[in-house]
Amino acid sequence: MAKYVDDEFSLTPEEIEASAQRVLKRVREMEVNEPSTDYTMADTKIKTETKLPLGFRLNDSGLWYQVDSKTPSVKISGGFKVLAETRDTNSDSWSLLLEWKDCDDCNHQWIMPRNLLAGSPSTIIFRLLDGGLFVSPMNDHKNLLILFLSQVSSDNRARCVKVLGWHGNAYIAHNCVYGGTGIEQLIYQTATETNKFRVSGDLKEWKRDVAALAIGNSRIAFAIAAAFSCPLLYLIGEDSFGFHFAGGSSSGKTTALRVASSVWGSTLHTWRATDNAVEGMASEANDGLLLLDELSQADGAAASEIAYMLGNGRGKQRMRQDTSIKASSVWRIVFLSTGEIGLSEKVAESGKRATAGQSVRLIEIPADTGSMTAILLVASDKNDDLPRPWLSEGDVYAVNHTP
Repeated sequence: MAKYVDDEFSLTPEEIEASAQRVLKRVREMEVNEPSTDYTMADTKIKTETKLPLGFRLNDSGLWYQVDSKTPSVKISGGFKVLAETRDTNSDSWSLLLEWKDCDDCNHQWIMPRNLLAGSPSTIIFRLLDGGLFVSPMNDHKNLLILFLSQVSSDNRARCVKVLGWHGNAYIAHNCVYGGTGIEQLIYQTATETNKFRVSGDLKEWKRDVAALAIGNSRIAFAIAAAFSCPLLYLIGEDSFGFHFAGGSSSGKTTALRVASSVWGSTLHTWRATDNAVEGMASEANDGLLLLDELSQADGAAASEIAYMLGNGRGKQRMRQDTSIKASSVWRIVFLSTGEIGLSEKVAESGKRATAGQSVRLIEIPADTGSMTAILLVASDKNDDLPRPWLSEGDVYAVNHTP
């Protein structure tokens, strides 16, 4: 087990070798493919063309309807594609995978639940209009669009998942899939189209402007290493865990989180949130990185519960209206935290004492490295003549590469 001794984390050579072998074994068991960056189904998975209902014609110019050959066609909506019919891992939640371009030629995809067809057409119309697709304002035309979506079918199939991260030997990101050897396409289904992960620059720039500046700085290097470790938890069968940078103001704690965020392009959250909100954040970050800044903004009792919950990897048990039990949110994450005080002191503000279980789930690391500049200045033992000010260089880059 890792030990924190004299400002260093210590693993025996045997433990390091065992962990490395577990990761290599799992990787060898997987067939590693190039990431699939879209869901166009433009490969061997295509079986037949989309089957259109009688009277409808669908092309790039729009969806058209014609009663008979003697009647002119009417335009129902702008052009879109029905890429596949989707369902979840239990063969429920059947949906249509729709794709279209807006007036700025930006691509949109929506997994339209078929159960929406049982309600008001306005829900579907609103979503299509919101994505920039033209829909005729005439009520008869709107009804024809709903009729089309009710009857259209496709032989193409895709399997939807509602949680990012590992699913078998495939890693599901927001807009691409890594690995996977199944015959079906896997797609991340979300209630919103917004991608919470952002990309800026390229790997070469990141190595030069971020990673290179971490040389000699144990805290910054540790934050980067923690960010890269997130997808490995599944491969070696480990549970969630976190680290808390504790230290005075302006010691570079938030900078460390921003640098870690540059690995994923993920959002920097704060501790000023309810446990329900943090549960949602953790679920969205499954097999990834969760960042929580400024522990001082949280209530002591709430911080105690959140630390336990994040480490346990499971949310609250909830009940449906019919009194049946809903499945709890689950996750597997690495989470990094900052604060001027540690979790034990924060919990003490509520009149309680932190337990050993909380300390194991959120391990405290002093932000102060022993130098006056704490995290902000890199002073490598091997390059003492080359101090690197993170606040003026690395922090600016990290800010520019995170939302």
